[in-house]
Amino acid sequence: MLKLILSVAFIVFCICPAYAVTTISSLPYTARTAGETYQLNSDLTLNTGTAITIGASNVTIDCQNHTIRFAQTGGGTGIDVGGYGDAEVRNCNFSTAYTRSDGSYIRAIRLSSAPSPYIHHNTFNVVGRAVGTTYDRERGIDGGTSTSGTISNNTFRQSGIDRGVSIYLKEGQWNISNNTFTCTACTVTSSYGFFIRVTEYSVAGVTIADNTFSVDPNSTHFYPINGWDAQNVSILRNRFTFSGTHGRIINPDNASSGWTIRDNTITVNGSGSGNIYGIRYRNANSSGGDCGGNHIIEYNTVDCSGYKGTGTCNAVSIGGYADSTNACYNTDIRYNYLKGKSATFDFYPSTPTGSVNAIDQDIYCNKIESTTGSPISLSGSGELRDIKFAYNLITPPAGRAAVSTSVAWGSNVTFCGSGTISTTGGSVGYESSCNNGSTGCYATAGARTSGDSASATLTSPSGLRIVQ
Repeated sequence: MLKLILSVAFIVFCICPAYAVTTISSLPYTARTAGETYQLNSDLTLNTGTAITIGASNVTIDCQNHTIRFAQTGGGTGIDVGGYGDAEVRNCNFSTAYTRSDGSYIRAIRLSSAPSPYIHHNTFNVVGRAVGTTYDRERGIDGGTSTSGTISNNTFRQSGIDRGVSIYLKEGQWNISNNTFTCTACTVTSSYGFFIRVTEYSVAGVTIADNTFSVDPNSTHFYPINGWDAQNVSILRNRFTFSGTHGRIINPDNASSGWTIRDNTITVNGSGSGNIYGIRYRNANSSGGDCGGNHIIEYNTVDCSGYKGTGTCNAVSIGGYADSTNACYNTDIRYNYLKGKSATFDFYPSTPTGSVNAIDQDIYCNKIESTTGSPISLSGSGELRDIKFAYNLITPPAGRAAVSTSVAWGSNVTFCGSGTISTTGGSVGYESSCNNGSTGCYATAGARTSGDSASATLTSPSGLRIVQ
């Protein structure tokens, strides 16, 4: 019996080993043991190169709230996960000091092709540099070709003079949630800075939810969320405060398609001369190309009433540089509260003259207001086709028309409901009945959270109302 007990105990202990905790006391360091937890007991510094390299699967790096100071005198990486799966990085502070514009990469976490990383409760200090014609060389998290992962409950603090990005993704399905992003004096001069950039067709299924974004008054040319050829991205329940002087806050760009933008709050209260766009989708290629489409934009609040600048603040802007076969297409914009300065809802001019800006845009059940100027702008050189406004509550300022246009759009742009709509010289189509599949508006625009039932009636089912 004793032999049997000892044999069973031996088997149990062999099946269930206890992984050790290893302390990292100097840099550079390579974590080579699968299943091991590696921790810091003090702040550590490496001037150039890679501070910590992960060399096995299922490794945890726990900095215990200590700081990894990397890229102090040249380019470098804080933690390089490589291609190893199921890595966890937690409780780390990342700090850099190198600001020379030599084009070298600076990345706090580099994932390469690592599957399923879990990155949480870290603080990233991302300092941008002027780097000539190169983009995005300063990155908090570089997703590489990793196919999936979770990034949650982190703090990203961004600053500097050019083109930094907190999270850069090229492939896969990602969950980015409950993070805090701040931009302080991001004075971009020759291009743009980003909090989150998702790029290339292989990016599909990214969810960006329940995050807080803030851009301070000393920042300019900053895009909090930017997509470039990115597919099926969900932007849900985020809060944006934009006090900078030029920016595009949610920006599915250049052939991005299938985005769901829902339940977000965007507050613009900056100044200066730059233009600000709450939600803008377009083609950015001046030689023509695909604008993208199949977006759903619903239950958002975009409020420019606090904007004191001399530029414009468009709550929604559509189009730009599209050609006749690749216009912005097939998007539903509904149940939003949109308040802009100058044009609230703008179809961005396309070039060259005669190209098609947008096709098949259904805009219904929105509350559309403007502090100055007509709430809806249909001007520009590009053609519009099958654009329908239905069941919207449109409120222009006193003495302003509801729609700014110098073009006779006819049936290409129609407003439906009862009554008439005022324009600034051109004309639009008008229908007494709305045939867009909706029979009225049954929720309060900008006041819904996911899962809530309808709480009030926005407009009567009789259709469009213009409030002077």
